[in-house]
Amino acid sequence: MVRTCSSSPCEVSVNQPLPFVDLDVEDEILVTTDRPMTLTWRLTGWHYTHFNSDQGIKFDNAGFRCQIDPNAPRVYTCTNTAAKGRHKYTIRTKGFGSPREKDPWVVNN
Repeated sequence: MVRTCSSSPCEVSVNQPLPFVDLDVEDEILVTTDRPMTLTWRLTGWHYTHFNSDQGIKFDNAGFRCQIDPNAPRVYTCTNTAAKGRHKYTIRTKGFGSPREKDPWVVNN
């Protein structure tokens, strides 16, 4: 699955339908607009799952600055200023039926 983001902010849904079930999210986010742009991940489904507060969304590339919403532990936002190319990131959750991780991509065109 590919999610195309052509405007900012871009919303990305991360679903964990039941405890002990893998996270469901697009394998790739294709960014087709200029940067900087905001990407916002929202957890849906199983309500006892939250993002890991310090590394819920973690990029190896310094071109992404990410933080959890202090008022909503199921929302994580990153500012994307990275160069063109493929950038791998990790989603980490916690809570009953977790921890779960997934390693999708952001592609800046």
